[in-house]
Amino acid sequence: MSARPGPAGRPGPVRAGKLRWRHQIARVTIDSLHIDAADHKTFELIADHGPEPKDLSTLFTSLMPDSTESLDAAKDTVDLPVTDEPESFRRDLASITAGNHRAEG
Repeated sequence: MSARPGPAGRPGPVRAGKLRWRHQIARVTIDSLHIDAADHKTFELIADHGPEPKDLSTLFTSLMPDSTESLDAAKDTVDLPVTDEPESFRRDLASITAGNHRAEG
């Protein structure tokens, strides 16, 4: 299993052979919530051959952090500017950005 900046493209079909890595993906996802180096990092997990990484902090440290000024990940293409989002989305975003973590309406 390896991590790379993501999302790099559209997800492909799920193949039966890849389902055995489900526990590893769950572990990395849950562990990332407790690893400071994973904060503000968008990543894509890829099923790969070889041993599981033991030190996830090193894995996350190698990733580019997401901008705090954007909703998009570090290497995402901006395909929908916030100004083109629906009014209800922009209102909720403004509320959350102001520190009110409950969306209106």
